[in-house]
Amino acid sequence: MSAETASKARPYRRRARRRLSRLTKAVSASLPDAAATPAYRARQLAKRGFFGSVRAQRQFIAASEKWSSDQLEHWQWERLTAVLAHAYTTVPFYRAQGLDHRELRGWEDFRRLPLLEKSDLQERGEELLSEAVDVHRREYTTTGGSTGEPVGAWHDVDRYQAVEMAFMLDQWSRVGYRVGDPTAIVRGTPLPDGRLWEKDLPRAELRLSSFDLEEEQMAQMLDRARRFRPRFLQAYPSSAFLLAQYMIDASEPRIDSLSGLLCGSENLYGWQRKLIYEAFGVRPYSWYGQTEQVCLAGECEFDTSLHIFPQYSFAELVDAADRVITEPGLTGTIVGTTFFCDAMPLIRYRTDDRAAYADGPCKLCGRPYRRLAAIDGRLQEFMVSHSGRPVSMTAINLSALSDTVRQYRFVQEIPGAVRLLVVAKPGYRADRDEARIRHELAPLLRPDIELTRIELVDSIAPTASGKHRFLDQHLAVSFSD
Repeated sequence: MSAETASKARPYRRRARRRLSRLTKAVSASLPDAAATPAYRARQLAKRGFFGSVRAQRQFIAASEKWSSDQLEHWQWERLTAVLAHAYTTVPFYRAQGLDHRELRGWEDFRRLPLLEKSDLQERGEELLSEAVDVHRREYTTTGGSTGEPVGAWHDVDRYQAVEMAFMLDQWSRVGYRVGDPTAIVRGTPLPDGRLWEKDLPRAELRLSSFDLEEEQMAQMLDRARRFRPRFLQAYPSSAFLLAQYMIDASEPRIDSLSGLLCGSENLYGWQRKLIYEAFGVRPYSWYGQTEQVCLAGECEFDTSLHIFPQYSFAELVDAADRVITEPGLTGTIVGTTFFCDAMPLIRYRTDDRAAYADGPCKLCGRPYRRLAAIDGRLQEFMVSHSGRPVSMTAINLSALSDTVRQYRFVQEIPGAVRLLVVAKPGYRADRDEARIRHELAPLLRPDIELTRIELVDSIAPTASGKHRFLDQHLAVSFSD
């Protein structure tokens, strides 16, 4: 625009701004005083109360992570006894067990309490609701569960979201995240009208579709992300892995504004972590949790082991005979007791997840927390051998064949046998690469899992929640034998 044209345009711009100002005032004057309505005041009070709860919880986490192990254990016992008193006096399911919570004198007594099963939650959910919590003070959340079986739990309206946000912000802050940081998100939320992305400017978020991670769409999404300039990418590990693999194959430039990746809701395998770091050039940060709120653990600033939050719940590991595991290195099932749910307290709830303790607290960050060396897998991440032995997907991958294989998924429908779906890259040759795949997998699957066939497919659809699993497990996996 020339200087003369700009000079002529200025009066029109000033008049347009004045008209817009007058129109805004007129519209405001024609509306009722929103700030004076009870509904508005209630919303503002609720908002202030919510963020006040988040701040208070974060302050408690910050203070208590400096306590000694003995102080944390003492606090946990006090919290547990309060949960047990509430549960055994107001929840029909626990009251029917006939146990007097006052008879529990210590940890050994607590560890003799029966485990709560997922089937109890599914079949007797109404009996697990507290009679002391009004129906309007609770909200229902569901998860598909690791085997695809739906599980629902009730949470306290005034606690659930605030507690979750406080703990998530606390651990994300370990890698530099701050509220309001521009964030690109590749998780399971479907976008309207088949869009590949959607901006939420008030939240500084760019949501990308995890349901459309094909090469052409990924190129467009990565280009849009570079222009958005996020500080963080929040993603399912499987989605981040597909993006990373495409970036390396297509020599796509990095998103140079990124400071880190926040990876949750799936296991992050070591070979995924390595490729994601290579592609994006920043650390993938991972955490573990579940809708039932019985265990939360996350990495620290320096280490990739998962530090268990003792302020969130009381977490345990149990073996196949339901005996408590205390030694590092022994794999067991994660069991947990909620600390922040009066509506439906879950006591010694058995998850579908397997893990082992790391050796002692983290010497790098200094927090006196128990650590999980890794999550060995959720039930959908285990194959079943001829003998019924579960085989974790943690050790099974085809990353060495990434030059010819773009995506893959194992499918198991009978014990001891799997078939493999493969999305090939242009350089794939069936006569050569099928032999390479079988050679790569032989020492991992033998002696009692057979790779029955390899099927070339054009694409592999994500699950209904937008996840890109490496195993489609149709069998019921059990560790009780």
